Amino acid sequence: MTSFTTQAVTEPFLATAPGEVITSEYGEPGEATYRRVSVNLSAGTITFFRCHTPSRFVATGPDAECCCRLDEIRGIGSTWVRPRDVGPVLEVVTPTGRARLPHSMSGFNAVREVIEQAVAKSGSRLRWYEAAAAQEVLVLTSGAALAAGVIWAFPEMPRWAIAATVWTMVLVLLAVCGLYWRSKRTWW
Repeated sequence: MTSFTTQAVTEPFLATAPGEVITSEYGEPGEATYRRVSVNLSAGTITFFRCHTPSRFVATGPDAECCCRLDEIRGIGSTWVRPRDVGPVLEVVTPTGRARLPHSMSGFNAVREVIEQAVAKSGSRLRWYEAAAAQEVLVLTSGAALAAGVIWAFPEMPRWAIAATVWTMVLVLLAVCGLYWRSKRTWW
């Protein structure tokens, strides 16, 4: 049921049935930092507007709009986002990526309660590799293993060649980590 849109969305999704939809917003419509989350209780769906980053390796930014069922939410966690001093955020992990919802959103507590209830009701838990810290550790560990493998594969290389190879791999690893980190940020 998960659906997402990557095209530019000019008008945000507007709900027509009052009382069945809980909405939380950050910023003003039209601003670059505007984000919104709408929970449709009667349909059991949640729609993220410009705050859901897909799990692709090189995601260039948040999806314009992403919708999934509440029972598809894999888990939640709290973290702190430093870019633009957004402050503490709630990370909502979906099957296709993750959304970051700052605590300073209007109506945040109502949305958080619904999401927490949905996660508790479904009984789903994050796998160890879905945690934000674990993903960064995996990227660094795989880079270190690759560098160690190259050094081990060429034991009879001169020292300058080993140093050049290691520094090249370090630069490539830093570039890959930078791209990975940049792709996971939603608030820039």
